[in-house]
Amino acid sequence: MHKKEDFKDLNMLEEVAYSIACLEKLCLEWNIKSKKLVACIEIFWGFTKKDIDCWEEDIYSIKRNSKNIERYELNNIDEEKKQSIANIIDKILKISLTNLYTRYSYKSAVEDILSIEKELEKSKIDCPDLNDYMRNEKLRQSDFINLRYDKYNLTNSISFKEK
Repeated sequence: MHKKEDFKDLNMLEEVAYSIACLEKLCLEWNIKSKKLVACIEIFWGFTKKDIDCWEEDIYSIKRNSKNIERYELNNIDEEKKQSIANIIDKILKISLTNLYTRYSYKSAVEDILSIEKELEKSKIDCPDLNDYMRNEKLRQSDFINLRYDKYNLTNSISFKEK
């Protein structure tokens, strides 16, 4: 698990991308095959590649129902794991929605990210490599989605074709 100071140079996009990567890694480790959760994660990733106005519409549909973890049809995991996923989704919503249209100054984002990491730590899952998400002059908004394909992509683990 990281320390608070490890996150001091992250910008908002990097915080969101790292947090989503944590959620995806946890889901892959737990072998979650929920198409509805994948759809939620895809909406989260949209923050790093879409026009914010379009993304905001999508994200509020998640926020309205964020307390209803059953909507993700997580039948293959126990209640404690469902609660972990619900907690992470809640933290990602806070990180991504706070200060959406204002100068970025959400001070509690690091605490929320550390809370997400604790959820992984409880299950003995290593956190993603933070260096992959740190500011780099060559790293652009569209590059976050490409990072994901090399690492923790839940979408690739699920067949969406009906049998």
